[in-house]
Amino acid sequence: MLCSDEVASATKLVSEQPPAENQKGNFEMSNVASAVQTVTLTGQSAKQYKFNVYPRAQRFNAIGAVYVMAKVAAGKYVIIYIGQTGDASNRPFNHHRTACFDRNGADLVFLLSEGRETRRLEIETDLIRAYDPPCNKQ
Repeated sequence: MLCSDEVASATKLVSEQPPAENQKGNFEMSNVASAVQTVTLTGQSAKQYKFNVYPRAQRFNAIGAVYVMAKVAAGKYVIIYIGQTGDASNRPFNHHRTACFDRNGADLVFLLSEGRETRRLEIETDLIRAYDPPCNKQ
């Protein structure tokens, strides 16, 4: 469960624009509010990162973030892609790997707000090494 500061921070990530379409949504989930959940991912370094979970159709404000494309299968999150962006309002939605996201059934976006690019790249690399997502393969 997010504390009140984290809920306030999470609401800054979400764009005021409604989603373009309604979509349905391998780790345990915890409810925060009706539309936001959280999940903690552990990198290869054993560092833990707490992400907010949204439906893929959710649009975000222009913030720096690490993001994960995922789905739920057999009650668990399945990580499909891990990336980072300086503008979450554009990426992951305009991405050259969108066809891979679609083929693998990605219907969720995990988002971790991070303004510093060097830190985003560190987190992204740490998580890719831990999870080896299918759409991160060249």
